[in-house]
Amino acid sequence: MVFLQREDIILINKLTINRHGGQFIPPENLLNEDRLQYALEIVQQTIFGSILHQGLADIAAAYMFYLVTGHVFQDGNKRTGLEAALLFLRLNDASLAEPFQRISAADKYLPAQACAGDQVLYHLTMELAAGQITQDQLKAWFTANMPA
Repeated sequence: MVFLQREDIILINKLTINRHGGQFIPPENLLNEDRLQYALEIVQQTIFGSILHQGLADIAAAYMFYLVTGHVFQDGNKRTGLEAALLFLRLNDASLAEPFQRISAADKYLPAQACAGDQVLYHLTMELAAGQITQDQLKAWFTANMPA
């Protein structure tokens, strides 16, 4: 399995800010380096010899969750978290299936707002950043939106 490196995530942040706008404060735009390190370590964490996060959907969700909610960067955390999850999937020969599906997880629709296309990703990311989605719910969404 191919995991993202620190440099990968910093580059994602820089490229998304260059593409979509925002402020990148050199050299790395970091607000909380410890949270970046945590995000990098937790996806590979083992407990009693077993990897804590099992499967690509779980790991992609973990990258997105910890990067978005951890406020790792000065700017661009939501875009960076989403793009990191998508890059992780691509590096491991996986992807999300389109059209993206709105799912029900823990008696809640994800995303809460009915939408289609890229708006599903937008609303999912915004709801995650607002604390309206748990990591388990995000994992369920990734699992449901990956081809079998």
